[in-house]
Amino acid sequence: MEIVIGVLILIGVFLWLVLHFSRGIGTPPRPEGDVPAGNRAIAQAEEEGRLARQEAQLAEQQARVSLLPWKVEQEAAIRQDAIARSKAVTLGKVSEHLAPFMGSFPFCPKDARFVGSPIDFVVFDGLDAGYVERVVFVEIKTGGSAALSPRERAIRDSIKAGRVEWQGLRILPQAWHQGGAPCARGGDDTGQ
Repeated sequence: MEIVIGVLILIGVFLWLVLHFSRGIGTPPRPEGDVPAGNRAIAQAEEEGRLARQEAQLAEQQARVSLLPWKVEQEAAIRQDAIARSKAVTLGKVSEHLAPFMGSFPFCPKDARFVGSPIDFVVFDGLDAGYVERVVFVEIKTGGSAALSPRERAIRDSIKAGRVEWQGLRILPQAWHQGGAPCARGGDDTGQ
């Protein structure tokens, strides 16, 4: 029995050695002259590829190191620009609300109704005095840019083309109970 176990162990070791060395694992490197030309070309191509990858990684690391100071410097400038823009937007919005109370507003502040979007004010010129001479749509612009947005331009063009009308809507009592869908359109006046 001991002989059988010994023989099996020897066969196992022999098979392991054959398989191990037949795959090239554990074989000592051959001198340069012993390597077949095809294998030498493959090995050289692999080495060149490895060197190219290392060079690319080194270049990327150098770029990151060079980028870091610029990024830190520019980040501060970008933050300052964002803060300045935010202040300008906030100042513009506050100015829009306060425009009727500034000296350059050409209408009575009591006649102006703030809408905010898509235009800033609807002015019922003369309303406080008891008569309405005209209705004026007002868009307030602050800062250097006085350009209208596409929506503001569309509203301005519609008003200039005379596509403005009065429409009275009468909400029926049952609309409050039905989700507000049914509405009856009134004539030129709602009687109020």
